[in-house]
Amino acid sequence: MIDMKVYFVLLKNEKGQSILEYALLLIFIVGIVTTTLYTTQGGGVVYMSIKNAFGLIKKYFTF
Repeated sequence: MIDMKVYFVLLKNEKGQSILEYALLLIFIVGIVTTTLYTTQGGGVVYMSIKNAFGLIKKYFTF
């Protein structure tokens, strides 16, 4: 019975774990997006297209 009490106390003290899980998920997603955009086989084309599009916006819509 004491083991169950210890288990529930430990389970109750895992408040910071959810923040860590969100941070790791965010790092994972950023890593995948970065790898996709910067690879030379297809992803580099996507990166250059986005860069050119924002360059055109900056050129024609300067404030």
